[in-house]
Amino acid sequence: MEESRCFRPVSADVIQGDAVVCLVVDDNAQFRELVVSMMRSHFDKGMQCYECGSGREALESYERLQPDVVLMDVRLGDRDGISVTREIRHRHPDATVLILSQYDEETLSEEAKTVGASAYILKEHSWKAPFVIEHLLWQKKK
Repeated sequence: MEESRCFRPVSADVIQGDAVVCLVVDDNAQFRELVVSMMRSHFDKGMQCYECGSGREALESYERLQPDVVLMDVRLGDRDGISVTREIRHRHPDATVLILSQYDEETLSEEAKTVGASAYILKEHSWKAPFVIEHLLWQKKK
């Protein structure tokens, strides 16, 4: 695994004392860039984003980074994002994982909830992700 590809910091500035660490997992590099840009814009410089392109990299990165939130594609090149989410949540029950998908299928959404995903967001509505993240992190701090 190349660190330059999987561990790519966007910003290290702080939101209310602590930087929010986000792991963006998608096999489409252009979509990852879009999501990272959106996070940077929304959170200004208070979010540190890392990205990777496979389920294997996601699991390795999660263990190393222990991010506050993961944005996970439902379909990855080497495995599906739901099984990766299941594995992350099994190892780290408090993990916050949002599934991003181009598939508007109720069965996938239900399966994501079953494995412990915090949200299932269609990629065409990915602009909502920063707001969902804010809400989820606020709930965790309560």
